[in-house]
Amino acid sequence: PPPRPKPAPTAPALAGTWSGSSGTGPMTLEITHQSGRELTANAKVPGGRLALSGSVDAGGTSVRLAEVGGAATFSGTLDTAGAKPRLQGTWRRDADGQPYQWLVVQK
Repeated sequence: PPPRPKPAPTAPALAGTWSGSSGTGPMTLEITHQSGRELTANAKVPGGRLALSGSVDAGGTSVRLAEVGGAATFSGTLDTAGAKPRLQGTWRRDADGQPYQWLVVQK
């Protein structure tokens, strides 16, 4: 018989509350909905709350989020090697803005 195709990798379960630092102060990331690789989230950072949408890559290791109706962007990597999964990377309030380091751990 012909070899069976390998199943497509499934995206890691990211929904829930993540907390840590935004590079400008405390940060809470609430991933409110996940459908496959697509994500909907809210980020609470100093200066306000951001509604975000984005995705996790096919390999389940990179995340990109963009502000809905705004200019903030988050990009980062997922690390599941520790006791709790963590996301970390850089974010900007707008396209020309200074990049900040962010790191959050899943609660």
